[in-house]
Amino acid sequence: KYACENGNIYLSEKIEFKNNEENIKTSYYKNGNKEIQLINQDTTKMCLSFYENGKMKEKHYHNHPHYRVNNYYTGLFFNYYNNGKLSCKGGFDKDGKLNGEYIVYSEEGAITEKRYYINGLSEKERIEKERVEKERIEKERIEKEERIEKERIIEENRILNEKRKKEYSRYLKNL
Repeated sequence: KYACENGNIYLSEKIEFKNNEENIKTSYYKNGNKEIQLINQDTTKMCLSFYENGKMKEKHYHNHPHYRVNNYYTGLFFNYYNNGKLSCKGGFDKDGKLNGEYIVYSEEGAITEKRYYINGLSEKERIEKERVEKERIEKERIEKEERIEKERIIEENRILNEKRKKEYSRYLKNL
């Protein structure tokens, strides 16, 4: 597929077939460099995207027919700086949530951050979520105890008032 801009014709998209099935689909920038390339490798799919300068931008592996499900990435991913060096890598589960090790690199290639995710939450986020949940449960427990204590005091006062009424009534009868 070709496109034309300002009188210049350039290749905008190319589809390669293998065994009568779409195998590689590539779109191009106006300068001729690859922009996005989708590659089918048996059960694994790979999506590559590039900066306009031709350097790798992203690489995603996935087992789903589409590399995005419900607008979320699935599978392993690698993101790159525009100088071609790895910026981060990790993996998404079938629901598009980060899962497993996630590593961030500096532009020089040094590891600057390492996190481990389960169901989209880092260890720090899981600890915070558990802390908030424990606080919520403790607050509910205290509120329940306070409500029970308040109800107990109200009942005691009711009984005491009934007793006083009876005593006062007897007192008035004996006058």
